[in-house]
Amino acid sequence: TSDGKKIGTVGGGSLEALAITRAKDFIKARKSGILHFTLDEKFNATEKKLSTGLICGGEAKLFFEFIGPALRLYIFGAGHV
Repeated sequence: TSDGKKIGTVGGGSLEALAITRAKDFIKARKSGILHFTLDEKFNATEKKLSTGLICGGEAKLFFEFIGPALRLYIFGAGHV
């Protein structure tokens, strides 16, 4: 939220940290969007996937939806899948 309150989780670790950072960016821009993350150390510029530096493998797609005017951002997904 705009006051820094966090609700829920997307799995923890660096993915969680990146999601929080990007959520703040979406709130500031007052926009929604989808980001793709790789759960490995490789950055895939061609597919515009952000690297988490994790070694577990796989991918995560997070949807960030700006819902105004309360300046809230809801992220839906399941980090354990």
